[in-house]
Amino acid sequence: MPIPYFQGIAAVVASVFVHVVIAPHFGRELAWLFTAAAISIGTASVVLYRSRIAKNYEWYKKTYPQHVAPDGRIKCFNCGSTRIHAHKRMNHSYVRDHFCTQCGTTLYHSPE
Repeated sequence: MPIPYFQGIAAVVASVFVHVVIAPHFGRELAWLFTAAAISIGTASVVLYRSRIAKNYEWYKKTYPQHVAPDGRIKCFNCGSTRIHAHKRMNHSYVRDHFCTQCGTTLYHSPE
């Protein structure tokens, strides 16, 4: 199970904690505000992870077939360069971005 799903589960746990610990001392309105924030952050991280994984190498080959050589090497769809590098994203996203070193365009993503 990828980390973003754990973040979604953590949002639910945080929500229960807020209602049990914070609500009796600070009121239900504040507890609901914290709950909405926790669920929003957890949901956003899962959605963002899924969208990045959806744009993978296979997606790139289908979307830009004219920029994929028969041997599988790719070119940038923006400038045509063949200098493609990958780097890890930060904040425990467990996703690599593959980008063009000439123009900086992100081409696709892959899991670590």
